[in-house]
Amino acid sequence: MLAEFFEKCLLLKRPEKISVQKYNNYEGSEEYEAVYYDNRDCYEIMERKCDRKEVRSSNAFIAYIKEELKRRRNDSGLYSTVKLHSSGGSFCADENTVNGFCTYSRLHSEQYITLSNYRDKVLDHEDFLLMLRELKPSIPDFQSVYKSYSKIRIVGQSQLTSNPIFNSDSSAEASYIMNYKLENGTDSEDVALPASFLCHIPFVKAGKQKYYYTVELLFFNTKSNEIAIKVQIPEWEQTFEQAIIDEAAEVKEALSEHQDLLVLADF
Repeated sequence: MLAEFFEKCLLLKRPEKISVQKYNNYEGSEEYEAVYYDNRDCYEIMERKCDRKEVRSSNAFIAYIKEELKRRRNDSGLYSTVKLHSSGGSFCADENTVNGFCTYSRLHSEQYITLSNYRDKVLDHEDFLLMLRELKPSIPDFQSVYKSYSKIRIVGQSQLTSNPIFNSDSSAEASYIMNYKLENGTDSEDVALPASFLCHIPFVKAGKQKYYYTVELLFFNTKSNEIAIKVQIPEWEQTFEQAIIDEAAEVKEALSEHQDLLVLADF
């Protein structure tokens, strides 16, 4: 009991707050306030809180980095790091003291998201026409493309072949030939359905850079003799990678004046 009494008396004399030095990652040290916690029987450093910022476009990301370096009077970008990856990027204003963070979360354009949602999907004719209407802003010569596919009006048995059609210059054009029954029961004339169409879509929301996507279509008969259409985009991944490379090059160029700034393209 006596030992416990003296221990409590000694603890009452210890300071509640003290100043401590914390060494940085590369050079120098910072002075911090440490507070004693009775429930843990130790001092803990009260580190300065630094809110993490988030932006949704590469332009805003670049603007934030430039302004943050300006506010810190760090024109060279020493100890600052930019990291770009497949979903956006991140920025640490000072790796020495590990503070000043900003996250870039890429916001794709609505048309990009729409096309992505239809990729590798199997659609009936009605849903396929709905897809075309949703992609109207991104389809060059939309009226002609929509007219080609809206000719399908299936009543009863239909047949599909993938024999090529030849143009007037004798070059082969990828397309499907379809024959179907009219409402009066007579056979229709053969209808040529293009096997692909182009979309020209901005990669990010409000982005100036657009990319071409070749949308390839696979037409086939279902067991109930209806037409089904599978949507495929073979070069989707390659185009995605190129868009990321282009964006990283844009960010690097915009920040090139900060000669000591580390810009990592990690994808």
